[in-house]
Amino acid sequence: MMHTKLTRQFSTTVAVLAGNKSQDIIGARIIRSLQKLSKEKLVFVGVGGEEMRKAGLEKSYGDINTFVDKPFMAYKNFLRAHVEQPFHPLMAKYHWQNRKVLQQLDKSGFYDDIGRLKPSLFLTIGNEYFMVKLYQALHAVYRDNDTLKPPMFYYDRLVIHQKKAYEDYLDHFLYTIPREPINWEYYKFPSTYVGSYAAGRVVDYLYRNSEKLRPFAQDNKIYIAKESHAQVIENLVNQERSRFREKRGIHETATVIYANLGQSDKEINWFVDLVRKSINEFLARYSKSGDIPARLVSPENFVLVLASGGKAEHLRSLQFPVKTVVVEGDNDRFSAIAASDIGIVPNGELVEECAAAQLPTMIIDNLSHIHSYYMLLYNSFNNDLNIAIKGEGYPEITNGEISPYKVSIVLKQFFENPKLKFTFIQRYEKLMSNLHPEVTDQLRSSESEKNQLDAPDGLSLTPCYHTNYLAASKILEAVEAYAGSEKNPAATKIDSVRSQMLSQINPDKNTEPVAQPAI
Repeated sequence: MMHTKLTRQFSTTVAVLAGNKSQDIIGARIIRSLQKLSKEKLVFVGVGGEEMRKAGLEKSYGDINTFVDKPFMAYKNFLRAHVEQPFHPLMAKYHWQNRKVLQQLDKSGFYDDIGRLKPSLFLTIGNEYFMVKLYQALHAVYRDNDTLKPPMFYYDRLVIHQKKAYEDYLDHFLYTIPREPINWEYYKFPSTYVGSYAAGRVVDYLYRNSEKLRPFAQDNKIYIAKESHAQVIENLVNQERSRFREKRGIHETATVIYANLGQSDKEINWFVDLVRKSINEFLARYSKSGDIPARLVSPENFVLVLASGGKAEHLRSLQFPVKTVVVEGDNDRFSAIAASDIGIVPNGELVEECAAAQLPTMIIDNLSHIHSYYMLLYNSFNNDLNIAIKGEGYPEITNGEISPYKVSIVLKQFFENPKLKFTFIQRYEKLMSNLHPEVTDQLRSSESEKNQLDAPDGLSLTPCYHTNYLAASKILEAVEAYAGSEKNPAATKIDSVRSQMLSQINPDKNTEPVAQPAI
């Protein structure tokens, strides 16, 4: 059962290991959520970067920059035994860098400190191949010392390829893409779907700016109209669109292009150059081609909204061919997305923000040639939303396709056909409401009276968790289950004690075949 505070009085260590630099932010969010929910002080160690250290990571045993950032993840049309091999053309570098970090853990005393710190839980985030090697090593450490192994958790995108044999080293999977596994064993790994953090933030913002729906956006959950989510969001987006444009002096008929440029200086500079050249290409090509009336393809009819964390002054100093507005902070960014007509963003959570506000968006995925080749060979798509719907919604522009000419063509398609917005809404309609994980039946009975609110306009609202709250709550449940277990049982009892602990962590674990969807 989820809870807001641990009732048992204890302080404990939690090991959190981010599997690459991009996961540092996710690790920091989880650490902050754990601190907020835990009654007692938690000590965090593991592997992390600047964000996790700011959040409370007291010691990092490895250099997070050693990992390959945003590693490739195969999810279909591949053999696991193939991609795990050290000679795989793409994966070889990932495995080599993972090995370096594992060596850093050994040299920095990580395994030695386990006996002193006695972590109550291990959590790895992203980079499954690193997680497997680490947890196999930890399994050997606890086995050789005849010690009760604490819960082993993993946070990543897809749970669909986890097999029963993996339960030897991993206990629970927190996943973010709502795709259920289909396999001949009818098996699903013990897991919790935690939803989309990015989409949840945008919807929460829109609710809080609505007088009618504000009471339904709460600290730990939000109430979603599962059957009419798209219509509810469309109304909220239209209200926010008017507010943003009026505040910024943008005419209602202007075409607003939203571009989020990323975080690092290298990424921002590359993206700025692409956006500037693409808009120039669009204006120059289609003001003369006759495909679109020249008066419509005039710089005065366009506004470019730029967003990038902590780089506002730099962006304001740049020159673009159309009027430019720079936004700072999450709320201004969410408002700008709602007010825009076309989005250009790098792949990742930023795409989920745009989809949550129903913004027609092109996805820019600046991959290496070999990464792009294997992504298309194995997966067909690289964006989480397209993976979830098993097809293309928003267009993905990758690697060799990325050019001002290609981006200008997609801009033209979006500009000429505003109704594409509703095509995307339809394609993602069911998914967007499912990005908010529902409160379980066990928890409905524990809802406090103040949360039993009358839905406005006859809406049927379903209570759903915020991603970080659900993930942190599940982790704290496991911490508490470990705290209540016998720590030094006789060697002959370790397996039974651990099975009892896991029965508290995974109470809904299926022992019977899971019904498969009809084909």
